[in-house]
Amino acid sequence: MEIMGKVVSVNDGIAKLEVRRKGGCGGGCSSCASSCSDASIEIIDVINTLQAEAGDIVEIKADSSRVLKYMMILYGIPLLFLLIGSIGGYLYFGDTVSEFIPLLVGIIAMVIGFIIVKIVDSKSNLSSEQINTMTRKF
Repeated sequence: MEIMGKVVSVNDGIAKLEVRRKGGCGGGCSSCASSCSDASIEIIDVINTLQAEAGDIVEIKADSSRVLKYMMILYGIPLLFLLIGSIGGYLYFGDTVSEFIPLLVGIIAMVIGFIIVKIVDSKSNLSSEQINTMTRKF
């Protein structure tokens, strides 16, 4: 995925870029009847490989494999906990209780999965991995 960004500042080899974030629909807001807002502006940090200066327009590219790896961890672990908790709750409680109890066990397990992901993310460098790289300067 390639997007354009404007360099806001450069400090110690890290450039702060202002990028317009597109919606999931592609950002054709003028022809859209949906009530979503226009693209929001976001500030991201990118290693300044092109020696860009404040005010320069650069193209940045996201590394798809790193994005997918992060998304699999972020969503996969809680989903796995939900499935294991629901199936485990059903096998443990069986048909003696309503279907609500295994579902509740699954939701509690999913919350535990989210907590585990949060702890692992804060102790590792998953979210701080350099996903975006500068490819061109205009």
